[in-house]
Amino acid sequence: MTHIKTVGQIICRAMLFITICGLIGWCYETILTSLIWGRFCGFFARGLLHLPVCPIYGFFALLLCTLFRIPFLQKCTGIQLAVAVFLTGTLVSTGLELVCAYLLEIALDMTLWSYADWPLHFQGRISLLSSLLFGALSLLLFFGVLPLWKRLKARCNPRTLVLAGIVCAAVLGIDLLITLGNR
Repeated sequence: MTHIKTVGQIICRAMLFITICGLIGWCYETILTSLIWGRFCGFFARGLLHLPVCPIYGFFALLLCTLFRIPFLQKCTGIQLAVAVFLTGTLVSTGLELVCAYLLEIALDMTLWSYADWPLHFQGRISLLSSLLFGALSLLLFFGVLPLWKRLKARCNPRTLVLAGIVCAAVLGIDLLITLGNR
């Protein structure tokens, strides 16, 4: 029974982490889009969901943090670590963004983003500039968000984290169902 409880706690913490990073990603998207368009793009103009959360950023963050548990990458320190984070983040985010673009188009007949007007793009789904921006965001994640996340986990009661994760999963799930139901 303890093993199940531990797995449940891990899943709930992961959902909370995905939600937090998805909110940060939504902020990034909103700011960047507003700068590109030259006007504020609105609070709910980004992403698939109604809530101010872009889950792709959260899943990417979780994937990147998981990759850095690989022994080879754990040995990196200092500038080597920063370069590894940047390169890994750039490559993984580019691959994830390309796969998600195809999946959204195939499964939901949706195109949520296009880099067709950006230089060095591939089919408007990915671009070198956006990939480099994601590499920079990976540095922010690894050296800014992740230490704050670790402090939050250390200070919070485990039950509180589990409850917060359950609430995040439920709210995001309901939002997704509403979004898909409105199609």
